Amino acid sequence: MNRCVTRTTCCSPLGLRCVQVQADTGNIGGTLSHEFQLPADIGEDRLLVCGSCSFSANVETLPSGKTDCPRCHTTLAESKGIEVGHTFYLGTKYSRIFNATFSNHQNQAVVSEMGCYGLGVTRILAAAVR
Repeated sequence: MNRCVTRTTCCSPLGLRCVQVQADTGNIGGTLSHEFQLPADIGEDRLLVCGSCSFSANVETLPSGKTDCPRCHTTLAESKGIEVGHTFYLGTKYSRIFNATFSNHQNQAVVSEMGCYGLGVTRILAAAVR
């Protein structure tokens, strides 16, 4: 189980410091997505992190050239990271297609809300020994 240090920074049981960043939903879709990045100079992803609030994002999710935080307008610091995990909030995008429902307390059929995640096991191992 991860122990959160701040809203955007977590320490894994392996002692690795990960940063939760706003991410693109890509082909999987949905309305919300987060990557879990391990800060590293050798990382392939560019991250923008606010030192004043909990905002952080993969640079690809912000307008080109944007350098101020959309929440508190502080200048964002750029760093690199290695993506080791990704979560997606899918809402009802797929459950509506498959009519995936459940019965609520009033015994009415309700479309399920979905989410999914992926862990890069080999990336985690490689990042741990970097």
